[in-house]
Amino acid sequence: MNIYEDYSKYFLENMDLIATLKEHNSQIMLMIEDVIKVLDYLYNKVKKGYNLEKEEDEIFDIGYGYFSNVMHDIKTYYNDYFNKDYLTFDHFTQIMIYYIYTDDVLGYLDSMESDDNDSVLRLNKLSKTLDDILINKKKFNNDDLTRFDAEIESCLPNNHSYRPTHIVFGLIAEQLDLNPLPQD
Repeated sequence: MNIYEDYSKYFLENMDLIATLKEHNSQIMLMIEDVIKVLDYLYNKVKKGYNLEKEEDEIFDIGYGYFSNVMHDIKTYYNDYFNKDYLTFDHFTQIMIYYIYTDDVLGYLDSMESDDNDSVLRLNKLSKTLDDILINKKKFNNDDLTRFDAEIESCLPNNHSYRPTHIVFGLIAEQLDLNPLPQD
C-alpha cells in the first residue's frame, strides 16, 4: 500500500468522527479542514493517474503526517476520555487546539534542530499540563488560555519563520482555489 492509499483508508476510518465535528461546527475543524482539502485534492490527482511534482509529494507527506497525528489525538481524547460525549469534548476544544498547536511548535523546533533545550522543556511541560486538563476535565478560563498562548510564543526563537501547519495548508488551499466562495 502506498501513502495515498494509506491516506484514503485512514480518512475512511475517521470519517464518522470528522462528520460529527463538521456537523457541530467544531472549532477543532480549523486545525484540519484545509489540510483535508489539500490532501483530497492531491489524492484525487494521483487517483486519476497524474504524477505529482516533488513539491506536491512533499506537501502530501507533511499534510498526511500532521493530519494523522492530529486525528489520533482527537480520536483518543474524544473516544477514551470524553466517552464520545460531544458536548463535553466541545467544552475543551480550546485546550485541544492548544495541545495541537504546542505539538506543532515542538515539531518546528525539532525541524530547525534548535539548540534551545529550555523551550523544548517548557513546551513539553505545557503539553503535559494541557493533557492533564483534558484527561481530568479540569476547569480553565480565558486567563489560562492567554497564559498558554504567551508560553508558546515565548518558546519560538526571535525572528522566527514559523507558521502553524493548519495556516500553511490554508494558504495552499487558497492558492489551489480549493476554498469555495461564501453562499449568500
